[in-house]
Amino acid sequence: METEVARGMRLEEVKRLILSHHKHLSFNDLIEPNLTVFSELRLMYSTNNIVSDFGYTSLHEIETVCSSLKKFFEGSGLLFFSEDLYKKKEDNHIPLDYSLSLDSNVAEKFRIYENGGKVEPKDKFENLVWFIKKYQFTFDYGFFLLENFEFIEQNNERPFNTLRALKRCNPLNTYPIDREEAGKLAIQTMYNLYNLSGHEVNSYFWQRRKILYLILLGAIQINWETNGDVLLSLKRIVNFCLRKLGKFANKEIYFAWKLFKYGNSLRFFDFVSQPSNKTLSRAKGMSWDLLAIEYQSSLAYNLSKDHNFFVPFFASFDNRFIELTRACPIRCMLFDDIAQRAYTLFDDELEFVLDLNDAIRTDNELLCKFTDPQERIRRSNLQLDNRQLNIQIANLEEAINNI
Repeated sequence: METEVARGMRLEEVKRLILSHHKHLSFNDLIEPNLTVFSELRLMYSTNNIVSDFGYTSLHEIETVCSSLKKFFEGSGLLFFSEDLYKKKEDNHIPLDYSLSLDSNVAEKFRIYENGGKVEPKDKFENLVWFIKKYQFTFDYGFFLLENFEFIEQNNERPFNTLRALKRCNPLNTYPIDREEAGKLAIQTMYNLYNLSGHEVNSYFWQRRKILYLILLGAIQINWETNGDVLLSLKRIVNFCLRKLGKFANKEIYFAWKLFKYGNSLRFFDFVSQPSNKTLSRAKGMSWDLLAIEYQSSLAYNLSKDHNFFVPFFASFDNRFIELTRACPIRCMLFDDIAQRAYTLFDDELEFVLDLNDAIRTDNELLCKFTDPQERIRRSNLQLDNRQLNIQIANLEEAINNI
């Protein structure tokens, strides 16, 4: 039986194979020589090479038809792998489902529309509604409610009114729904997602957002202090994560690397490149944008069960989010159903890994922590305390305000 350490090492080899495989090359050339390594794993693989014996679906076609939709993956299409699919590769049928998450900007257009107001941008909104109806995309309300949880706690009725409007305006309704019925459905949805009777938000995503915000604040401060030294900045953010969290937060450190190396050329980071009175408010908004990537990753994994595959899309009229998706292109999602974990691999993650290795290779203590398999397992299983996260965030906010 494969040990946890051995499985962890095999997963690292799988990631290496994926990241070093040029996305224009054949998917078959990645999978077939490495079937043993990929055993018991599943992949959703973004590609620009559509010639394959495996299942394929076009992402570019969907995004072209509806410009308000932002595909989760970078390439023009998706290829899929599981051992079952490989054994039946003559059968091109892949069990797929799609869902559409809405940011607050788009969700509230439905509230305005339901109230008889003027919706802008009108053409984009109408195109979105037409697309959902034609292609049978289902709404996912979870991310909108996560964004608006603080308002719900303050008894602000806007999130409820928006959700009620979404229930009424859903083009997939088989019959018209009046406000009273839509209101009951909205309340039930809010309780299902948040258990509002106990004032408990979805603990996983709420904590993930805190971690993203904390590390983003640390990265912003480090970026101001290191004057463009990418490797020094990376080394400092790794130490920051280990010191503050006891974890190596790979995805968050990847986002920090983007700021360190490409912040001057990516509009997404413009608002935090220099200290200002709006740094904290901008960073909070950016942390929600970054959480949208994590949310879609989790959605894709949690709904991709029993050898099915679930393809997430995000609807946004916000150019900032569009810039983020372009800045952090996603190559692949890797599912480990035995360990019940999913891994998101970015298109330029190999460059990130090489820079990261250069940053820590001269620090023997840090290198040992980073490469020790037992340490990796211990860190991955470490549970974080929300109270301590809040304290660390408050201290860092104060430090940034002083700057």
